[in-house]
Amino acid sequence: MTSDPTDHRSTHDQGGAIPGEVRGGRGGRNPAARSRSGAIWTAIVCALILLVLLIVFFLQNETPVLVTFFGLEGSIALGLALLIAAVGGGLVVALVGAVRIIKLRAAARRSTR
Repeated sequence: MTSDPTDHRSTHDQGGAIPGEVRGGRGGRNPAARSRSGAIWTAIVCALILLVLLIVFFLQNETPVLVTFFGLEGSIALGLALLIAAVGGGLVVALVGAVRIIKLRAAARRSTR
């Protein structure tokens, strides 16, 4: 019930339902709403969109740049150089994360003994 005198709704009229809640069998869940195949389809669509954006990025950054790394020198497209740098950074982050997870699992095993 609200304190607004013009509001003619009561809690009895709403049946105690939460707005937006769907009532029905299986606890109000729709089993077709989220499925594994739906998740895979969504992931594929997102990956394709990302691929198109990456191709556009490469096409817009074709300018050759001079790259020097540990005395080696070469010329590659700017887009490719940036992609290599991003992948390298991602690998470093994944490696640090993996080391941290291994340490936490070892500590958890020691504490359960």
